[in-house]
Amino acid sequence: MGRRQTTKENAQPIRGVTIRTTAAGTELIQLAFTYKGKRYRKSLNVSPTPQNILAANRRLEQIRLEIQMGSFQLEKHFEPNDELATLKKTPLRELIKERMDRKLRLTGRSGWEQSTYSERLKMFNLHIEPTFGHLTVTELTATHVKNWLKKKTFSLTYGQLLMSIMNPVIEEALADGVIDKHPYKHVKLADYLGQKTTKERKERIDPLSEVEISLLLDKTKDSQERNYLQFMLFSGLRMQEGAVIRWEDVDFKQRTITVCRAVGHDNNKEYLKSTKTGEERIVDLIPPAWEALMNQRKHTRLSAGFVFLPTYSRRDRGYEWPARTYIRSMWTRALNRAGIRSVNRSPKQTRHTFCSLMIAAGKPLTWVAQQAGHSSLAMLEKHYAKAVRLASNKHHDYDFSSALEEARRREEEDQQHLA
Repeated sequence: MGRRQTTKENAQPIRGVTIRTTAAGTELIQLAFTYKGKRYRKSLNVSPTPQNILAANRRLEQIRLEIQMGSFQLEKHFEPNDELATLKKTPLRELIKERMDRKLRLTGRSGWEQSTYSERLKMFNLHIEPTFGHLTVTELTATHVKNWLKKKTFSLTYGQLLMSIMNPVIEEALADGVIDKHPYKHVKLADYLGQKTTKERKERIDPLSEVEISLLLDKTKDSQERNYLQFMLFSGLRMQEGAVIRWEDVDFKQRTITVCRAVGHDNNKEYLKSTKTGEERIVDLIPPAWEALMNQRKHTRLSAGFVFLPTYSRRDRGYEWPARTYIRSMWTRALNRAGIRSVNRSPKQTRHTFCSLMIAAGKPLTWVAQQAGHSSLAMLEKHYAKAVRLASNKHHDYDFSSALEEARRREEEDQQHLA
């Protein structure tokens, strides 16, 4: 019997001939062989058609024969790749910075907002550049990463964010054949960095109670500040969204607002940008939020600009909207004036208060998620588990006016009892 002949129809890669998928999803044929004790992997930059697989098999067999006979010359079979040679010599600082600049130029979900870029750049300058910036992708090892992690005290989440800045560059180098294997893929950040427990993370959410809401609004005498606080407590908007709502966003017939912009931050300066999700959303205004908006009309409606304007005049903070530093100061002053605990309670608690109240009142979770701009119900269930449990026994419409009145009554009774 003769040896079965290999044809195009039954072409199979021999050992050492593999099909590699690039980061872009393209399949290419790759040859692997050992020469003078060093392992080589060379891409042929051709697709894995039956004809190309047969040609790759013959080429690898020829290479092995020449190695065995001592006549093998690498440059004879593979032309030098100037681009790969350059990448091997380029410091990581340049490769990472080039990718960050590229992300800034991109639009849509693949790109970065200016605020995101600025945040990542600070992290890069503080942590990555001093430690890894001088190394090339071929010089970087797992030992470099391990020694760095052993000296750090930041959280696991922060560490993962840092590595997300460097990881894509390493993965691109691996896909392009600049390096043969990922240098630190087996290194687990959780073995070096701690993380707060679920309970500790949830404690960041500290919404105001009905009594505290009543006290806060009663003790805030400035009408515009009161309007802003009441609107934020009962609308569910993010702090960076509520400050830049314009009168043109208000639908007076439907009692809704269109949330389509937010405040970004770059080098301690504020600017207007799209929302966190990059999408517009329609928010229903429940009675307390609508009441605050109507009360605010006499102050800013004629200007036809932003609903809430800064009530201060400082040239170094000359924004048309209330700056975040002013909002934080106003919030803390209001809490202290009302005798409400302010420690670890940022203005973000207005949003947490709204979500907690709505869920506890039995409002549909889909509606709450839409109002707050959450991408999924899982976010609500994760952060507002207590409110979800309360809602299981409270599935009726919630009358906030009555609730606040009841809260005021209870507070008065408590004061009389103490007297």
